[in-house]
Amino acid sequence: MLKRIVIFCLVVIMGCFGMNAQAADRWKWYYSSDYYGHYYDTQTVKYNGARQYATIWTKTLKQDGSLLEEDHIILDYQYKATGMVEYVTYHNGYPRRHSFSKPVISFVAPDSARETLSRLVAEQLGIRPMYPGGADRWKWVHATDRWSVYVAKDTLIDLGKGNLYSIWAKRVYLNGGESKIQYFCDPTRDIIRTRYSKWRSTVPDSDEEAVLNAVKALNVGA
Repeated sequence: MLKRIVIFCLVVIMGCFGMNAQAADRWKWYYSSDYYGHYYDTQTVKYNGARQYATIWTKTLKQDGSLLEEDHIILDYQYKATGMVEYVTYHNGYPRRHSFSKPVISFVAPDSARETLSRLVAEQLGIRPMYPGGADRWKWVHATDRWSVYVAKDTLIDLGKGNLYSIWAKRVYLNGGESKIQYFCDPTRDIIRTRYSKWRSTVPDSDEEAVLNAVKALNVGA
């Protein structure tokens, strides 16, 4: 009898270890901040090859390991964008589900947590990443007495709407801080805009003129 009890206990313990290992293998870390850790679920990755987008669940953990939120998101590899389909928040362990009639879309910035996630998912799916990346991705294009401006060469996108392109740029300030912004350019008409501004011509010796000239220098449309 004692022998049977011991064997039963060993089976239960081994089963628990197996379940924990499976759970650990399922969720993969991709980013941490000072307060939160971010993981993605390798088992819920789905890919639409015709439209070049993936859907996936992610989760955010607090410093104490408790669950803060789970997000169901889209990664669009054609237009380098991401969107949220739904999310689940947790208060004292109780879930509350939220959904959207349409996904909330934003573009994926270079060197961001979402780009890291998209690269890991692309590796799992065996597809090309959103951006090639690389040590030489950032090209200096302009400087003032307060900051320098760089463009990420590998983020240039043909938007498929005539001669329209988008590209990411960043300012690097004298104190070491950075800010990124996505520009939309029409090189044939010499106009430029951001996501939240109107089309406009560029001012001489400005950041925007430097970005537009950088797009032209990449031989777009050639």
